Amino acid sequence: AFSGELAGEARLASEAADQAAERAAAQEAFTERQAIAHRAAVELFNTAKVRPVVNYGVGVPDAVAKLIAARNEQHRVYQTIEHGTYGGTLMDGVLFGYARNASAMLDAATQFDFYAGGGLDIAFLGFGELDQQGNVNVSRLGGLTVGPGGFIDIAQNARKVVFCGTLAAKGVKLATGDGRMRVLEQGRVKKLVAQVEQITYSGPQGLVRGQEVLYLTERASFRLTQQGVELFEIAPGIDMQRDVLDQMDFAPRVATDVAVMPSRYFTAG
Repeated sequence: AFSGELAGEARLASEAADQAAERAAAQEAFTERQAIAHRAAVELFNTAKVRPVVNYGVGVPDAVAKLIAARNEQHRVYQTIEHGTYGGTLMDGVLFGYARNASAMLDAATQFDFYAGGGLDIAFLGFGELDQQGNVNVSRLGGLTVGPGGFIDIAQNARKVVFCGTLAAKGVKLATGDGRMRVLEQGRVKKLVAQVEQITYSGPQGLVRGQEVLYLTERASFRLTQQGVELFEIAPGIDMQRDVLDQMDFAPRVATDVAVMPSRYFTAG
């Protein structure tokens, strides 16, 4: 059905928009997707900008936008999507790319000019593969070329990049919502590999550009350093050796003071 709020032809009262976002969040089961979003959302307000300009990718990253909307915190950031929307409440799922009550809508080419010109403070993006140098692949997976879309333009131009996704794929079974993360089935496909099949984002070039880069999963958090990828956090309930290191095809640097993430990130409600 046609929606004037999404088309920019009408505005939904802010209170009604907030209530709609809260209802949408309440109806969604608490899974590893929400746990990653809770951890990732912390990075939104850990920047030098008072109101950072943000881009969200599709998949796990759009759960961050949904969480911010449910908390009624949109006013603390300036949300954008590469399709051209500014502000408002970002939609997810099949409506990803739209925003309710957007403050502006531009064509995609102009939006990418803004990104390329240094307008983007932080980007939340997914990842298909990650390797020991911090390279990310989203464009060629399992021998199939799917292409990068706008990923390259966004990832290489944002001052801070937060990659979000699960540590493994295919057959993974996880349980969370009670303050911890439990791995019931490890998964058949490792996403943290010795060398990515194709480089869509270059970790070494990110270091040259001075970017801050994080890789957040449901089990552990990693960051990009001059020595490569470093593990610096684990989720409560996770065995670092069995559930993280043994599920990787490379040995990351491990921080001397690995922290345990707060249980609230893994608590439903």
